[in-house]
Amino acid sequence: MKAALGCWARLVLLALGGYLLWRLVRAFPNLLWLLSAGWLVASWRAGREACAPAVEEVPACPDVDAVRALLLEAMGEADAVHLRTVLAHLQERGHGEGWTVGDLRARLEALHIPVQLKVKVPGSKSPTRGVRRVDLAPSPAVAEEASTAPSTAA
Repeated sequence: MKAALGCWARLVLLALGGYLLWRLVRAFPNLLWLLSAGWLVASWRAGREACAPAVEEVPACPDVDAVRALLLEAMGEADAVHLRTVLAHLQERGHGEGWTVGDLRARLEALHIPVQLKVKVPGSKSPTRGVRRVDLAPSPAVAEEASTAPSTAA
């Protein structure tokens, strides 16, 4: 009951504040210029803080081939691997300290490595997010770019 009263009290205070602001602007229409300037300054400051450089150093983006090799190593002989297994594999080697599965997934997707929603791995109880071996094969576009031999197609 107390929580509901708190919500209603805040709603009443917001409505009262809005009504008082409306009455004030109706009495002094030039006040809108001041309010607009304040709104503009506040939005500029909020945008500046969001674009400020981070204090901590951003690690270099890893090579996609190195990440694919790491995923294949974590996968072993299986056709797929869960992201939590990959994260544990990384952390055993001293990488990804403090990462969550979501952080790993975001990094893999940034490298254009497809992460499947439900991957079933032998020996696991339920399917969860993971990477499949067939998705780790380089795309034909990448293979064509890597080829230095001239094409014989006419």
